[in-house]
Amino acid sequence: MPIFRKNDTLKHVYFIESSCCTPELLNLFSSKYDPERLKFIRTDVLEDADILIINGYVSEPVLKKLEESFHKLHKKPKVVALGGCAVRTGPLKAPQTRLPIAIFIPGCPPRPETIIDGITRGLKL
Repeated sequence: MPIFRKNDTLKHVYFIESSCCTPELLNLFSSKYDPERLKFIRTDVLEDADILIINGYVSEPVLKKLEESFHKLHKKPKVVALGGCAVRTGPLKAPQTRLPIAIFIPGCPPRPETIIDGITRGLKL
């Protein structure tokens, strides 16, 4: 695992539980990986999110609702595309999003270590 720099601000992470990447993402927020030491906590409110993770396959209707909600936000979270399907290389090939993707994390499904590494490097934390 890489050595992380300390960051004073707490990052709220919102994600959509939609596919086989979800167990890895839930595992990431367990005590084994302890994301709070990296200043990441999970939120269930999109308006509070600093990071929005789209994992795996997201259907077109859900994606449209998410895009509408995203564009109404005053503070736009950084968007992370997680897994092969969200990156459009996996077996399900999710619909093309019109959200500004900041980080692509490939894998089917990506391991929690890869997710941590991708987010910390991508957001330069």
